[in-house]
Amino acid sequence: MEPIKVKYRSVFKYDSHQETIKFDTNGYLKNTSNGKTISFKGDKEIKIEIMLDKVILHNGKSVLHLVLNDEIVNEYETDYGVVLLKTKLISYQYENPLKLRYELYDGNNLISSVYLMVSYLQLEN
Repeated sequence: MEPIKVKYRSVFKYDSHQETIKFDTNGYLKNTSNGKTISFKGDKEIKIEIMLDKVILHNGKSVLHLVLNDEIVNEYETDYGVVLLKTKLISYQYENPLKLRYELYDGNNLISSVYLMVSYLQLEN
């Protein structure tokens, strides 16, 4: 694992408002056989598994699977229990900066549109 400086930005757009989450922190980059993994500590441990056609987002115990041009039903763990959320990955840029646009659904109801960008810079050892 290589030490990196991480800039994380996400915007959650809801019907009547939006929420922005930002982290500028140190983390780690790990190259894997099918892509790479970025991990860092936000308010919880955050891990982003990046592959050519899919991304897996870990936020503490919660996990979302995002697959390009596909809808995935996720068992998403919240503080109040497990919720079934459907994800739809709308657009995806694999390279640094990683850029995602995805939608979260509860059944057929759109909960939010999410824009996520992660850039990273390798640190000198």
